[in-house]
Amino acid sequence: EKCVTTQDALFDACCYDQCSLCEGQGLKWWVEFDEPAGEGGRKTQENSEEEEETWAEDEDNEVDNEEDAKDIEEEDEEEEEEEEDEETTCSSIDASLYLDFVEADTEQCLEIKSEYSTECCYTFPTHPCSLCKLGDTTQTLLWATEVMREGRNVSC
Repeated sequence: EKCVTTQDALFDACCYDQCSLCEGQGLKWWVEFDEPAGEGGRKTQENSEEEEETWAEDEDNEVDNEEDAKDIEEEDEEEEEEEEDEETTCSSIDASLYLDFVEADTEQCLEIKSEYSTECCYTFPTHPCSLCKLGDTTQTLLWATEVMREGRNVSC
C-alpha cells in the first residue's frame, strides 16, 4: 500500500513517457550517418560560439598576454575538430532521446522516428536462431569477429 501511495503522489512529477527510436523492435546500433553529431537538441557549433562570446565579455577572464590568447584559440580549434569527428549512429540518436528527455508522441519524437526508424530498427524474428547454441550447449557470441558469408565479409 505504501508503494501505491508513493506512486500516486510522485508519478506525474517523477515520470515521463520516453520517446524510443525503435519501440518494440531491435536497434541497429552500428549503423552510421554522415550527419554531424549535435543534431536534435545536442550541443551545436552555434551554441559553442555563444559561450565563447560570453567568456570574452567576462572581465574576470582577462587574457594576460598574446601567448595565452593563442593557446586558448588552439584549444578551441582542437575541440571543434573533435566535435566534427564524432559520428552519428542509431545508438547515439536513441541515447540522445533519453538524455534530452524527449517524450513520446511529441513533434520532435515523431520527426526523429520518421527520419531514422527505417534504417535503425528491425523486427525481431518469430523463430530466432541462436548462432552459438548447438544442442544443449550455449556459448558466447564473438560479435566483432568477421567471417566470409555468401561472398561478403560480415560480423558474426
